[in-house]
This record gives sequence, structure tokens and C-alpha cells, in this order.
Amino acid sequence: MRHASRLRPPAPRHHGRRRPAGKRRQVDGAHDHSADWVAEFRGVRRTTKLADAKGAVQTEIVTTSFTLKGGDARRAVTFAINGGPGASSAWLNLGAIGPWRVPFSNPIIPSATPTPVDNAETWLDQTDLVFIDPPGTGFSRVTASDDARRHFYSVEGDIDTLAAVIRRWLEAHGRLLSPKYIVGESYGGFRGPK
Repeated sequence: MRHASRLRPPAPRHHGRRRPAGKRRQVDGAHDHSADWVAEFRGVRRTTKLADAKGAVQTEIVTTSFTLKGGDARRAVTFAINGGPGASSAWLNLGAIGPWRVPFSNPIIPSATPTPVDNAETWLDQTDLVFIDPPGTGFSRVTASDDARRHFYSVEGDIDTLAAVIRRWLEAHGRLLSPKYIVGESYGGFRGPK
């Protein structure tokens, strides 16, 4: 088994060619939604850049949040982090508590394009949801040296990074006074008590 600090995500490709250094697909965006099973809500995908003391960006962390429209700053907010390590938050989002689910049918056809369906069991009616992709998972990436990568993939570096992202999300959305929860699956659950 390889140690996590040695793993590197593959270089992004663009139309069969490597994407030029410093270029990145745009992942940020916001959309309003409505459904019969929950009030109107807003989905936002946002990149948070974390830099070193000299201001050089070390990692770009992507969050996907779902917040009720018209909700107040005292509404609960839950930060969801998947296990792994090395797993994005997609499984918690599309497989458990997000507003949609990917149906898993029998038999599962690997090359079939899944169509999300409404998730009547979403937690969105009780709490706003923020799904975090830790460094090197999902849309998040480490942009710095191997030393920085080793730091982000360590237990303390992982916790420090997630704490910084959570704090920035709360500040950016005026939610510092909201009740806060952390939910994690597998290794994601280890992060909460830390």
C-alpha cells in the first residue's frame, strides 16, 4: 500500500492535451432550486484558497453548500466530510444527506450515466449543508510543493485545513453564531473529535 503523502492526483487534461500550468476549469457557481420535498434553496460551489505566510497559494479547497433561501443566521449548519482518506464529499452529498441522490439499481451498470433523483431524506429541512472536499479530493487540489502536500495529508495538516475552510465559510456567510455540526463517514468521522 502506498503512503498518502506519495500520492499525486493526475494532471488535469483538456481535450486530450494537458491543461497549461496555472489553468484550471472553473468550478465555482451558484444556482437557486425549488422542490416539493423542501423549501426553496440555493446551491453554491466555491473555492477557498489557503496560502502560506508569504501569500503563496498552497491549496484550493472546494465546498458545495445548500442553504435555505430566506433562512436566518441562527439556522444550524452542518459540515460534511467523507472518509477515505482520499475521498471527496460526493458520497455524502449524492448518496446520503444532500438534496438529491444517485439511485443505485440492480444491477449497477458501470458505464451508464446516473440521473439524480429527489432525496426525501435530505437533512436540508433541518440544517444548511456544506460538503467539503479535502485537499487532493474531488475538485480540491494542492498547488504547492511536496512538503506542502505531506503537510496537508498529515492528520494535523488535515485538521488545520478543514478548520480554516469551515471558519472562512462561516465568516463569508455571516454564520459565526449559527449552531454548527460536523458529520463524517468513516475517516471523516475521525476528524470531528480532533
